[in-house]
Amino acid sequence: MYTPYLETYQYHFPIESDRAWLEQALVGQEFFTASDAINAAMNCNTTADQFRISRIISRQADNQNLCWTLHDVNKPGGYVQIIAICTHPDFRGQGLTKHIGEELTRWQRTVNPWGLKHNIIAFSNSFINSPKNMYGDQWQEMGAPTVDGLTLQVEEIG
Repeated sequence: MYTPYLETYQYHFPIESDRAWLEQALVGQEFFTASDAINAAMNCNTTADQFRISRIISRQADNQNLCWTLHDVNKPGGYVQIIAICTHPDFRGQGLTKHIGEELTRWQRTVNPWGLKHNIIAFSNSFINSPKNMYGDQWQEMGAPTVDGLTLQVEEIG
């Protein structure tokens, strides 16, 4: 079942029938497997204060799967941490990650499905070199690393 973000993209939680697509999308990295993506979706409890959410993002127009994302949501802390964004090889290098990220951020701000007080997104530096490359100058670096020292937080300006 697909859940729309706003006007262009939608998501669904990965299931066993997505395994072959996930294996293709995860090519070129060594951090996550298709089983990790499916298990994270099966074990997700969005009513908890903290949870990990695994999603496959696709276009609404044709249901074409584009990328897989993994996020940690921390309701008490008021932020979402992006753990992984893996674009399918057929769609890499086309700037889709930026467009998906923009729509997902607008969705988070307007729908606010988890009732977060702030629209803070923490990027894991192991996967994304610069949040400004994805989201542009409307983001400012907060300079607040997590305990593991691998996270740079950014917050939307305005």
